[in-house]
Amino acid sequence: MPPFEKKDNNLYKQAGTDPDLDIDWRSVDTVEGANAVFSHPEISSRAIVATADGHQITEDQGLTWTVLPAGRVDQLGVVQSVSFDPANTDTFYVGSTTRGVWKTTDNGKTLTQIGSKASGMADDNALRNVHYDGNRVLLVLHGEAAPGISRTTDGGKTWKIVHLDYHVNYIYSGDPSGQGLFIAASPVSDPYAACLYVAPSLMEPWQELGRDVQCTGFAGPRI
Repeated sequence: MPPFEKKDNNLYKQAGTDPDLDIDWRSVDTVEGANAVFSHPEISSRAIVATADGHQITEDQGLTWTVLPAGRVDQLGVVQSVSFDPANTDTFYVGSTTRGVWKTTDNGKTLTQIGSKASGMADDNALRNVHYDGNRVLLVLHGEAAPGISRTTDGGKTWKIVHLDYHVNYIYSGDPSGQGLFIAASPVSDPYAACLYVAPSLMEPWQELGRDVQCTGFAGPRI
């Protein structure tokens, strides 16, 4: 870690420079209204950007971007999450704010809806998609939109809602088997208490590690 110096009001500022943060940035003029960027965990040149109009893909580290015709907002709703299948290069899952979860097996050329409230999910707002248990399980988190985690073990044919006592925002595991989870969630009984939990696995009891912890993400080994 770089050295830090204390400023007023208990704030800290980095002292000096950090080579890891010394990065040249350039504007991508061809992409407008970008909301989020999702990089492929195995293919460093590939990434997807969600925009106000849909989503676009790059295969050359952002030098050029291609609009995915199957990713229009009028079809999917606003895209807020993309998760790549670690076992299948051209398969990824898209979470929408209003129309559930969609799947592609041809790198975004076509998309098929595999999850919605009508098909058994807790809500149509798919905040995040998480691959779990060696990629055999897909979890959909709904945040404040609905309590519980929507869980499918058969690619979206059937869904089960678990942990209905929590509004879940993040789930993270550094173990490929899905053992040892960190969960950022709020109890339904106390929705303003942002908490961090740990659990040996998804269906085992959660232990509270901290309260009033506004978790914005996790970093570490990939699932």
